[in-house]
Amino acid sequence: MRYYIDRSPSGREGYLLVETAVALVLLSLGAYVIHGTIQQALVTRGQAQDYTQARFLIEQAMSQIELQPQSPEGSQSGQFEGAYSRFRWTSETSRVDIPKPAPPASPPEGWSPPQGELEFPIPYLMRAKVTVLWERAGKEYSEFAETLFNSGKLWQPIDSGGAPK
Repeated sequence: MRYYIDRSPSGREGYLLVETAVALVLLSLGAYVIHGTIQQALVTRGQAQDYTQARFLIEQAMSQIELQPQSPEGSQSGQFEGAYSRFRWTSETSRVDIPKPAPPASPPEGWSPPQGELEFPIPYLMRAKVTVLWERAGKEYSEFAETLFNSGKLWQPIDSGGAPK
């Protein structure tokens, strides 16, 4: 008769290696997920910082347009200097005609249309649009803002008859 001596304290020979391997796999997966989360948080933080800087740069470029007595119709572009040298900008100024309102489809009782042509004190406005572009990790991003200014802000060349072209 042969007797076998069980030398493992629990009687489960070989399970210790499997349990250790499973624990290492689970630990590795957890570390991988945590690493990915931290990496995504860093990328998101960088993008948020870029968008914040872009908004400040847009305000700076827009204030340059606002400080000019008049701006010609057209577009310009350039690059910011110093710490913001990876940011570029473009600006567009254009004329926006104000449409004349149509008479109401069903006028109220007692209403009569005005006689003659209606005169508007401001026939058009100047639209200014500033776009800031930058690159992060090989991908291009942009942010823009636009506003309207009084018609006197838009410089327009005068034709030979004295009227704006």
